[in-house]
Amino acid sequence: MKRTLLPLLATLALAACNAPGAMNAPAVSAASPAAAVPPPGGNCSAEIARYQAVLKQDETTGNVNKPVYDQAEREVAAASASCSAGDDAGARAQITASRVRHGYPTQL
Repeated sequence: MKRTLLPLLATLALAACNAPGAMNAPAVSAASPAAAVPPPGGNCSAEIARYQAVLKQDETTGNVNKPVYDQAEREVAAASASCSAGDDAGARAQITASRVRHGYPTQL
């Protein structure tokens, strides 16, 4: 019995070294309050501001690389122009298309 107990205890002790809680969590910085303020405009402005804040946070933390961020920002600028022109549905469609294109969830 002692022969089987010792390897079992050693195995359990080594398994604890690989526990998921032992891993360091990545650092996450808080989004700036200014990024959370929606720009003036129609109902689409809040959606644009939220998406833009998420993009900026992901770029800042390294979760998205610069070329992808730049492309998404161009898409946000186009949606913002549509929103400012009063095309709420068009702006929302552009943001949804950008979210899908870049792998962000569309149903929050």
